[in-house]
Amino acid sequence: MTDLMVETGGLLVGKDIVINIAAELLLQS
Repeated sequence: MTDLMVETGGLLVGKDIVINIAAELLLQS
C-alpha cells in the first residue's frame, strides 16, 4: 500500500512539474 502511495505521489509531482513548464512556455510566447 505504501508503494502505491509513493507511486501516486510521484505521478502528481510529475504532473505539477509538467504543468509549471507548460505555463512558463505559454507566458514566454
